[in-house]
Amino acid sequence: MEMQIGALNKAGYLIGEMKKPAPEDPNPRSWIIENHRVKSWLIDSMSPSLMQ
Repeated sequence: MEMQIGALNKAGYLIGEMKKPAPEDPNPRSWIIENHRVKSWLIDSMSPSLMQ
């Protein structure tokens, strides 16, 4: 999964390079959307027993 996320240029969300915007940031929306996207890819790759 790490390779697939890296191939989609989103590895920064896994390794901490893409930091969550500061609370005063006027537009954190794109970070939130991309972060949710990466989380959903991870969840989709899990087996049902691991999700429990």
